Amino acid sequence: MRSSSRGQLHRRESYAELTHRPRYGLVLVLPLLLVFHAGTAYLGYPSRSRAHRDIRWLFDFFGVAGEYIPALAVVGALAAQHLLRRDRCDLSGRVLAGMLGESLLWALPLVMLDALVARAFALSAEAASRFAAVSGPILLFYVGAAIFEEFLFRLALISLALLVFVDLLGLKKEVISGGAVVLGAALFGLYHFSAAHRAFQWAEFAFLAGAGIYLGVIYLWRGFGVAVGAHICFNLYYFCAACPRGA
Repeated sequence: MRSSSRGQLHRRESYAELTHRPRYGLVLVLPLLLVFHAGTAYLGYPSRSRAHRDIRWLFDFFGVAGEYIPALAVVGALAAQHLLRRDRCDLSGRVLAGMLGESLLWALPLVMLDALVARAFALSAEAASRFAAVSGPILLFYVGAAIFEEFLFRLALISLALLVFVDLLGLKKEVISGGAVVLGAALFGLYHFSAAHRAFQWAEFAFLAGAGIYLGVIYLWRGFGVAVGAHICFNLYYFCAACPRGA
């Protein structure tokens, strides 16, 4: 019995289990947050991510103000999960490399979905003509938007749903997880129209909602870090595809 207990206590976690650990999500996301804030500070260009501004507004409402509050919220949530789980602090370079590779891999279906709905995210001609002039800030915007949107619509929303309906009310985890993914995807789609103050378009909403469901499944299946990575990889693809050639 003792040897069996020791074996379970020191059981090596699989790669699939490790990618879900908050410490890996934190190590993957933290450098991106630093790049985002260092870049916007250097360029003197404020963040145009609606998710970043809304997280700031939420904390402002409760009397906690600051430019870096959204980033601290992301870091704090992952650190709190790590402490509550009582996870180990060791890290594997192979796991981190695998997560980066997965991020590229899981972005490919989003690229194909984008093509399937006839580039629902395509820039207008007027916006494209101005793209090269603000390419640095736009690139930082795409990085920040991916991090803070995944935080809002996947990490925060799904974790809150599981806490209330599974941990407190005792409902089935699978049902609540699926419902939270679908709700988050619908809100994710609508959010982009309100953020840009644009008229609702079904084709674009279909893309955004489909992408939201896909990223929600990745979050549940592969973890927060991979979901953020896939989102950023798609945003970078879109950045390169939308940037005018020869500008």
